[in-house]
This record gives sequence, structure tokens and C-alpha cells, in this order.
Amino acid sequence: MPEKKTNELPSRARSFIRCHIQSVWQLELLLFAKNNGSKLTIEETSRALYTEQNVIAAGVDSFVNAGLFYRDSDQKFAYAPNSKFAGTVAELATLYNERRTAVIQFIYASPMKSFSDAFSIKPEAEEQQEEET
Repeated sequence: MPEKKTNELPSRARSFIRCHIQSVWQLELLLFAKNNGSKLTIEETSRALYTEQNVIAAGVDSFVNAGLFYRDSDQKFAYAPNSKFAGTVAELATLYNERRTAVIQFIYASPMKSFSDAFSIKPEAEEQQEEET
């Protein structure tokens, strides 16, 4: 049986990150709300995480739409994952505490690959084909 790399994350955590986490601040927001256990405002969360309110608001919107947060009529929000996410988020919280570097590297691995692909050198024939389409 092949040896598992020590920096490899469990598949469930990798899949969750790919679908719901685009940056470390988003993960910090998710875990902050999870650990807080009560309703939060954008303003207080912004102060606690040293992040702009519009950034927090966008993250909250994303997590509400994904079924990870609940938002009430007063615009307060709380961590309230649907059942399919609760175990995965708990696992991710543990991984982030124990293997922070591996989690951060995984979060940024895909975007950096796409960014580096933008600078790859292609054969002239391939470039011409892309221009024609």
C-alpha cells in the first residue's frame, strides 16, 4: 500500500475547501463563527478578525448560501451548518489547528496553478489555434 504523504489532507476536507473556501480569511471567518457559538454582526466580526466589513459581508453571504450560516431578520448571523457539513467543518477545524501550513498550502494551491498557467509558454501553432476559436 502506498504511503500517505504527511502533508496530504483527508479527501473530505479537500473537497470542502475546493467547494467553499477560496482564501484563508474565509476559513478564519467560518471557524470564528463556529467557535463563537452565538449570533454575530458584521461589524463585531470585522473588528475581531481585523478585516473590512464588506469582505466579511461577502463571506457571510457565501456561507449562508452554502448552508453553513444562518442569518436572521436583524442581519445577525451564526454558524448553523446543515447536517452534511457539521462533521467536515469539525474535522477541518482540527486540521487547521494541527496542520495549519498544509491547510493553507492546499487553499492556495489551485489558484496559484491557474495563475502560473497564464504565464506558460505555448508552441506557436497552439497559440494560433486558440486565437482562431
